[in-house]
Amino acid sequence: MRLNKTSSSLSRASSLLSCGQVVRSWNGDTGRGLPIGNMTSQVFALYYLDPLDRLIKEQMRIRHYTRYMDDMVLVHPDREYLKECLLK
Repeated sequence: MRLNKTSSSLSRASSLLSCGQVVRSWNGDTGRGLPIGNMTSQVFALYYLDPLDRLIKEQMRIRHYTRYMDDMVLVHPDREYLKECLLK
């Protein structure tokens, strides 16, 4: 079955709205919602931090960069440049 472009876009938009509801549902006081460590947490970290990955690699031109979830390591020979990157 082939979906047309409009229905495919609507499906993606609906999925993102559902994902947003899941993320906003977490309440640390009651322990209800999306718990830390859940598989969806990992997927959301990949999805939401992708623009940051692109900024670091493409605009800041950091060649040696790695990230696992929200932990990042940037390696560059110029320490002062790394300090400037923190301000961006």
